[in-house]
Amino acid sequence: MKGLLPPGKVSQEEASGTDGGARALPPHADVVLDDGHGAAVISIGFTRYAPGGGTDFAACPDATLVPVDACTASTLADGSTLVLLQGYEYPDRHVPTKRWDAMLLHPDGGLVTLTEWNAPAEKDAAVTRDEPPLTLAQLTAVVGDPKAWDPVLAGLPAPAPVTEQRLGMTRQEMITVLPTLLPAGLSTAGADGQDGYTHLTVDDGKGASLVEVNADDLGRRDADPQALLGPGDVSVLPDGSHLVVNRNADSGGKGGSGIVRWTVAVVRPDGTRVVVAATNSAAARLNATRATPALTVEQMQAIATSPAWHLHPITSTH
Repeated sequence: MKGLLPPGKVSQEEASGTDGGARALPPHADVVLDDGHGAAVISIGFTRYAPGGGTDFAACPDATLVPVDACTASTLADGSTLVLLQGYEYPDRHVPTKRWDAMLLHPDGGLVTLTEWNAPAEKDAAVTRDEPPLTLAQLTAVVGDPKAWDPVLAGLPAPAPVTEQRLGMTRQEMITVLPTLLPAGLSTAGADGQDGYTHLTVDDGKGASLVEVNADDLGRRDADPQALLGPGDVSVLPDGSHLVVNRNADSGGKGGSGIVRWTVAVVRPDGTRVVVAATNSAAARLNATRATPALTVEQMQAIATSPAWHLHPITSTH
């Protein structure tokens, strides 16, 4: 790793190879580099997925949920996917620690991840420079050096594909259903999501408001519904579903100024769950754009209890 870095003083070297046995850490190398403009930690790590796996690392994150300054994903000549991400260690940016990542996913499932910060430690260290030391071009060169890293990837056993079946809805199904359940008079933007989850921003002319839906199978039909739903006002619906309304939902400590978040959660008798959340901003991490969310609790309940959230068997291989 040191041979691929730009000139500077290297310290705090730590690494693990492919020869440490089953209980060893995954192969990685961490150093602190000071190029004369401030010390910064740089880390590289290696993972092998089954062929076709690791796709979560082959795309930029959802910008509504993960704040970044820039991100690109490109396909290289050999079929590998390179993601270059310029973001932050803390989504709410309560400290100015920047984190830049280069992730190279090979077609055979080998993944090389190179990460750098603008501080001598990833957390709990004062920043020493405005930006991490390696440019995007340098990150690309280091993460993609075949002479250095192909032997490491070759030393990792390829896991067998894992096939699982669960109740749920695909990303596209989730994205398609939510707009059909919204009340009239709202403009929408930014629809995105993943299997079992979707979000979009609505605006009734009084400010943007994030709406999110999770739909999943808890697999715990004999459990206490309130324990599964969390705090809030509980009621039982005519079909036996349990409903919890929470007007003081927690934003996970990542909320902006003045954030109000409401949730309506339903656990059906068959153990499936639908949770609708609405926030009074375009994202929970941003400052409030309005006094309360754009949807009323009654409108959220109508969305959560809709039969349109039809969970069905989904088979995935990874």
